[in-house]
Amino acid sequence: MAQPEGKKKAESTIPTESANPLQTKEETYGENYKEHLLQQYLMYVQTADEVSSRRALANTFFLSASTVFVSIDGLVLADALTKASTFGIAFIIVFSTGSILFSGTWYFIIRSYDKLNTGKFDIIHQLEKALPATLFASEWVVLGRGKDPSKYRPISRVEARVPLIFIAVYISLIVGVLIVYLY
Repeated sequence: MAQPEGKKKAESTIPTESANPLQTKEETYGENYKEHLLQQYLMYVQTADEVSSRRALANTFFLSASTVFVSIDGLVLADALTKASTFGIAFIIVFSTGSILFSGTWYFIIRSYDKLNTGKFDIIHQLEKALPATLFASEWVVLGRGKDPSKYRPISRVEARVPLIFIAVYISLIVGVLIVYLY
């Protein structure tokens, strides 16, 4: 879309060439630099904590709903197999397909939260370079940067397996029902 004459396009203040959050030097900022830096750091650490809380809440919702879905499938499966109900078989296939999509959405939400938190902690590590102690960065080093399972296994890897397990259960239900129904 073309800009109307006489109007300038607003410049973004978000740095695009660098992920360094310390764009302003202390000398040019003024006497409150360290105080404001600490306040921003504390606020940003809080936002990372809030992302983790939202992530836990989302996981609770998806886990609860998926457990209900498996229970519904189980109840319908028992009825469909004893009565050889075409409706029951069709319901399981359609309901399980929807449940697969639901679990797939859950998986992608987990991955999204993981990436968001990774970005937040990268910025926190950058900010720590201007502070007396680099607590989060040091903790990450002590934990082997999440690459040594004997020191630390990132929860996001474990978390991401749960919706995949539900997907496997739903696929097994569909395949099992089709095998029983067709043979």
